[in-house]
Amino acid sequence: MLRFASLGAKGLAGLLVGLAVWALAFSSETASASGETVTTELTPGWNVAGWTEAEAPVETLFEMIPDLEVAYAWDAEKQTFLWAVREESVHSQTLETLTPGMGLWLYLGGTEPFMWTRELLLKSGVASLQAGWNLVGWGGRDGISTEEALSHLEGLLTASWFWDGVTQDFGQASEDSGQTLARGDALWVEAIDAAQWLQLDGRMRVVFEREVSTAFQAETQAALDDVVVFFARHYNLVVEGITVRLKAESAGCGGGYANETIFMEEGCLNPAPHEYSHAVQEYLATLEPDGSWGTVRYEIGPSWLSEGVANIASAVYRDLAGIDSLDDHREQSRLAAVTNPRELEALESNMSIGNVWANYRLASAATYRLIDTFGEQSLYEFYRVRPTASSWQGAFSEAFGMPISTFYREFKEHRHELAGRFHQLGGRVVGPDGQGVEGIRVDVRPEGDGARWKGETNDEGEFNATIPIGSYHLSLFPGGSPCHLGWHGGETGFTIEPSQIELLELQGSEATELLMELPRPVSELCTRIEGVVVDASGAPFSGLWVTANGVHRQVGYSGQTTPETGAFSLDVRSGGTFKMHVVSRIARECTVSGYAVSGPEAHITVGDEDITGLRVTVVRQPPGDSMWIACTAAE
Repeated sequence: MLRFASLGAKGLAGLLVGLAVWALAFSSETASASGETVTTELTPGWNVAGWTEAEAPVETLFEMIPDLEVAYAWDAEKQTFLWAVREESVHSQTLETLTPGMGLWLYLGGTEPFMWTRELLLKSGVASLQAGWNLVGWGGRDGISTEEALSHLEGLLTASWFWDGVTQDFGQASEDSGQTLARGDALWVEAIDAAQWLQLDGRMRVVFEREVSTAFQAETQAALDDVVVFFARHYNLVVEGITVRLKAESAGCGGGYANETIFMEEGCLNPAPHEYSHAVQEYLATLEPDGSWGTVRYEIGPSWLSEGVANIASAVYRDLAGIDSLDDHREQSRLAAVTNPRELEALESNMSIGNVWANYRLASAATYRLIDTFGEQSLYEFYRVRPTASSWQGAFSEAFGMPISTFYREFKEHRHELAGRFHQLGGRVVGPDGQGVEGIRVDVRPEGDGARWKGETNDEGEFNATIPIGSYHLSLFPGGSPCHLGWHGGETGFTIEPSQIELLELQGSEATELLMELPRPVSELCTRIEGVVVDASGAPFSGLWVTANGVHRQVGYSGQTTPETGAFSLDVRSGGTFKMHVVSRIARECTVSGYAVSGPEAHITVGDEDITGLRVTVVRQPPGDSMWIACTAAE
């Protein structure tokens, strides 16, 4: 998939709202102060300035500024002011909480200016804009012209104004205004749509291997900006000078990092949070006194920690974006701690021995253990102290308060404790001829919350799983395909009827001899919905996530990102009815033609033959948050 295209309805807006909630899952705060401060001169009368510290009650503002009489903020969603006063009022004040990046109207009494110094968090350099007017603080570069500061919002703004505290008057932030911004300033901007404004000098530079459309470039840059926004808001960390090199689209979805450069496939940016974490690790571990990148002159740390930290950063991002479940990731990591025979010590310098995937999950399990004991902020603290430590082992002791040998011993005991929570589940998938079917993906899904197990049948049609105690049902898919075949249940052990699903209870017992008989060859159980996505002019629409969702949820789901040609081919269950959706930042409506489509939500019923020639027409819009859009039938 391309660019976290499965963000779904939550999108980045859901990701950012979820950041504060998710932080409660760990035992300590995730963000730490940058150590910098910012000072703004406030004059008697009205002033506009930004809140650059961590979230705080509004009373903090009046404690910091002795002559402050009234404070206003702006609720961009409701397009109305929020206010607070120093003295108690007969009216209920509506401004209660200050948040990083918030713009403030401040009225000072007295006759003397006041130099307001406060802490500067990097996250104050990310602003969430809503359609309409926004009052936002500036947390980017000092002395930048308003023209340059607003350049990333080209095509999104209809007006922008600054306030001069000396003249007590507004000025328009136009190209020839000569106005500059300092950290801690604030300004008014009017936007035509919701967007994230990344003010920090942390934008990743994107280099494509081949020529791509301007729209595709913009989509890619916006998706990578999301990653920077996430690290700024969640970890209070941003790294400058990163280049992203994208290979021409291929079937793979790999990524890598080396020498301030992230390497990925053009068609899939999913590795971006993981690889950006590696960039952050290297930057912190080689940081020069002047704040610039240093040279790697020593072993930064154990491989398992480097990959574990990156794995969890990616898992948190994907959970907040609604792509995957962090609980599932954590449970799969615990499972690896039980089933992977490798000792953690063996992964200090080589993650490639044995089962690489299992090693990465074991690394995540060990890193989760560090988080549970010392808090998430300790992960990057290890890399912060690395430049001054004589060895990574010394940095580990300083960051986590224990020698690495003690942690290895404690983690080994933790793995033994986890083993008592798991049981064996297994069986066989056969075809109508009674022969085992190879390559069937078996999804073991819990009843309620919990992690899923996924595996494939071997050449005998057999599968085996180690899973936690609980209640489960089994779903079957062709390996590498999203086509949902059906469930374990019914007389033959296989059914497509939800009412016949068999719930497996693993409460102190094991289930290792399950048999599921498919009614037909796998090739006859699935078909395809094929077509092309175009814009209103008929030009191919690339970089868009197009999906076929079962009208009845049990029928399944299939999705794909469109390449430069706009073409798509979705594997679906034969006999199902599906509705078409698209997910994009620059699309807000779509229609479907080229086939007998029924219903207002473009329902498509498939038989045993492929459906081809579908045409999905999408109307382009200015970039905004990624949205899940239901297509309608073309008139």
